[in-house]
Amino acid sequence: MARADRIVAFTGAGLSTECGVPDYRSPGSPWKVHAPIGFADYLADPALRREAWRRKFAMDDIYAGARPGRGHRALTRLYAGGRLGAVITQNIDGLQQAAGMPEHAVIELHGNGSYAACLECGIRFELAPIRQAFEADGTLPRCACGGIVKSASIAFGQPIPQDSIRRAASLAL
Repeated sequence: MARADRIVAFTGAGLSTECGVPDYRSPGSPWKVHAPIGFADYLADPALRREAWRRKFAMDDIYAGARPGRGHRALTRLYAGGRLGAVITQNIDGLQQAAGMPEHAVIELHGNGSYAACLECGIRFELAPIRQAFEADGTLPRCACGGIVKSASIAFGQPIPQDSIRRAASLAL
C-alpha cells in the first residue's frame, strides 16, 4: 500500500459483523431462518414475493441498529485522503456510505438492501411506505409501470448488474 498510487478495497461480510450485521454462513445465522427467496421463484409466485418481503423486514429488524464500524471509517479516511479509489463490496447494508463514503465510490456487487427498485423501469422506492402497506394488509409493492418491485439487493439467481462488474474490474486492474 505504501508504494501504490491508489488502492481499491474489496469487502464482504466480515467488515459489517462487528457492527451487528449477521453474516450468511456462520452457525446460527438468522439468514438460515429467514433464507432469501431465489430470483426465479420471486418472479413466478406472488405468495413467494410476499414471503420474501416478510423475511426481508424480519432481517431488517435484526440489524436495524447497525452503525459503521472501524473498518468502514478507516476506508472512508483512506478515500478522503486520496489513497483509496473505491470500495468494491459484497455487502448490502449501506454502512460504507453511512460512514461518509460517497455513493459513486462504492460499487455494490450484491446491490443494496436499504431501498427497493422496480425490476422493469428501475425507479427507486423507499422501504418505509412499502413496509407500512405490507404490514397493514400484505400489499405487495407494484410500480406505476406495472413492474414488480423488489429489494435492491441481488437475489440468488439474479444477475449482478454488468455495470457494477465492469466498474469493479476496471478499478481492480
